[in-house]
Order: sequence, then C-alpha cells, then structure tokens
Amino acid sequence: GLQHGTLLRDQLIEGGEWFDGSSIRFIEDAAALMGLDEEALAQSLPEVVDECQGIVDGVDHPAWTMSRCMMLAYGDITFEAVQNEMPGGCSQVVVAPDATTGSFIHGRKLEWLDDQFILEYPTLFVRRPEEGLSSVIFGFPGSVSPFTGMNEAGLVLASNENYGAQPPDRTGESHIQLMFRLLHQASTVDEVRDALETMQHGSAETIVASDATGAASAFELCPEGMAERPLSDDGVLYATNHIIHADTEPLHREVADDHDSRSRLARLEELLEPTGAATIHGTIGLEELVSVFRDTTNPLTGEVHPADLVIGGGTIANNGALQAAVFLPQERVLYIAEGDAPVTQNPFTGFSLDALLEGDIEAVPTPAIVP
Repeated sequence: GLQHGTLLRDQLIEGGEWFDGSSIRFIEDAAALMGLDEEALAQSLPEVVDECQGIVDGVDHPAWTMSRCMMLAYGDITFEAVQNEMPGGCSQVVVAPDATTGSFIHGRKLEWLDDQFILEYPTLFVRRPEEGLSSVIFGFPGSVSPFTGMNEAGLVLASNENYGAQPPDRTGESHIQLMFRLLHQASTVDEVRDALETMQHGSAETIVASDATGAASAFELCPEGMAERPLSDDGVLYATNHIIHADTEPLHREVADDHDSRSRLARLEELLEPTGAATIHGTIGLEELVSVFRDTTNPLTGEVHPADLVIGGGTIANNGALQAAVFLPQERVLYIAEGDAPVTQNPFTGFSLDALLEGDIEAVPTPAIVP
C-alpha cells in the first residue's frame, strides 16, 4: 500500500480532485450520511484496511483520505447501498478447447460510466507477498479490492455487478475484498467455491473464476444465497449483469427485456453457442475472442452500430468499456487493452507472468500484441 501511494501519488491526487468535481461525488457524501464509511472500515478484511492505510500514508494529501480509499475498497456494497440503479455493465467469456482452436481463454470487459481517470491511468499492480501467492491485478490508481486479476497459479477472478432484489446486507462481506484475499491464497475454482459458500454475502455480483486445470464457473451471488454455472459441455461460459440460474433468479431484480445486459447476453449466445445464429464455436482463438469484445451488433434490434460509438448501443462493444483483458490461465499470460475510448478497438498488449512476477524479461507472449 505504501508503495502504491508513493509511486502513484500524483495520479491519486489528480484522481481525488477529479472525483471532488465529478457528478458521482454524491455517492461519497451519501455513503457518509448512511454510515457506510464507518462500516467499510469496521467490516473490511484486515489486509484491505492495511493496504488502504499504506496508500493514504504514501499520498499524504487531503485529496486521498482513508474514508475515500475504504469506500472504494468496499465499493460493491457501498455503491449498491447508495444507488442500485446506477448504470454499469460488464461482459465475461470463458471458452475451452471444445469451443476453440485449442486454447483455454478467459476474457472480460469492465464497463461503467464515462470515467476519464480510469481510461487515462490503466495500471497493472504486481504483488509479490512474503507469504502466499503472487498476483497481477488490472486496475487504476486507488483501486485496492480488485475487479480483475490473475495469480501465479493461473487462477483468474473477475466480477460483474448485478442488481439485487433486496438491499445489500450491511453486515455482510465484500465480494471484491474476498477476491483480493483469494488471489493470494487460492489456486483453483474449487477453492473459490469453498470460500464463497462459507462467506456472508453482502451484495449482488457475479464472479467468474477460471484456473490452470481448465475449470471455470460463474458464481451468481446475492445476500440471500448463491448458485453456480459451470463451463458447459460445449466448452462455453459467459455472463453479463443479470442473474440467470434458476436458483438465484428470484433473488435478482429483473431488468427490462431490452436492457443492455440482456442484449449483450443474447449476442454472446449467438456468437459462442454451437447453435448460435452467428456462431464462431470451434474456431475461437485469441484474436477471435478479442473480436467478440469488438462486436457492435445488437441482436434485439438488429442494428449494427459504428465501432467508434462508446456507449448507448447496447452491444458488447458499444457499452462504455473502461478496461478489457484476456487471460490464458494455462500459459500464465494476459492481454490488456488500454487507451482512449472505445477501449476494445485498441490493440491488446500481452504480458507474461514469468516477466511480471519473476523478472524474466525475455518471456514475451506470442503474439506480443493483438492489433
């Protein structure tokens, strides 16, 4: 945390000052009025509190306070408690060799509001703890609890925000904080399942996990319970932002038939399922998975939107992407897209965990870039 705050001090100050002038500053004010800032400090994992304290000590500036850092680190509960109607979206895809040209691939897009700070400062956090597993988290200055990460064992974790039928359980635990812990302690999807089954769920998310054994599952989580959707027999798994498992669907606040979560899910079905109307099943490689994230067709309207439309099309690509990553868990490789919006139309740059975690500068993925 101290390294984070010291090395990224200028960016954190800029980000804090940007937030103070932004349209979403009300979230922090409302959270404080509701007592969520105190709850975040009291109910967070000790390693997350420690990380935030280190960041604040390193920045040493009023633009980045402990309450602000903790609000973000407890964000899955904080944001849902303040306003569960806020726009947001994510798409995730896992494809196994039955659906591919031989690779096991996990991709995710992180989508939300038009956040220029996240677009301007994409950050890979490389953590090598004295105890536990080393990890790489794709985030931004100030992000502690991860939305996207991979550890040295090849375990990949990424979260999608959902809409709960009930308010968040403010005595519950943060899913994204659990991801922080699991990236340092877990190696397999089975271990992720065990941890999720024993926690008190605080809010509504889907966590998609994949590992180097070729296992993958989407865990649909609500304060009242959870369900698991494993990789299908056809080697396909995908998720957007509404719950679809029969056991958890009643715990989810239904979205409209034309909601972008439904249109993106329908398009993923068309592209990835063997019987899909535009299927690429059986031919998916790294480049094809990236092309899925660049897809601009809305299957509910039939409209094909321009590639430079950032948000508003209800398509996989035209939905306000801030970051995108593609992981090859068995090869310990990740590719990230960054830069100006629309992010997914930019090149995806490859990184090897051998280079990031072990300093092997000659460990360069093939291809090095997906243009």
